Amino acid sequence: MPYPWCALLPAWQRDSSIAHWYDRNAEGENDHYTQPGNPFRLIIEQDKKNTISNIVGSMQRIVTEKKAETINRQLCHFFRADVNLGMEIVKGLSVNVDQFMPKNSYPGTALISSIKTIVVEI
Repeated sequence: MPYPWCALLPAWQRDSSIAHWYDRNAEGENDHYTQPGNPFRLIIEQDKKNTISNIVGSMQRIVTEKKAETINRQLCHFFRADVNLGMEIVKGLSVNVDQFMPKNSYPGTALISSIKTIVVEI
């Protein structure tokens, strides 16, 4: 048994055996990026640099025929989680996203929620 301490816990008493459905995309529940962006904004600068370096290093090793598509999708996620994270990864990958950026968005505090797809030419 991988967790022997589980055997020591008493069984929970349930009022019903019916499981409840949670719609993670319900009205007001569609922000999937604030939570993962928060830890990045809280860590110290050296840890941010290490995180960015690890991500860039991993993404530089993508060798599939869908490399551009993979990078596009991931960049969109990184931008939505934190604009500065997205920009630093873009710099590390030497990707030009200027044509897709709203004017005066970086450096700045404007949220880039309008980015749906970033076209990467590799």
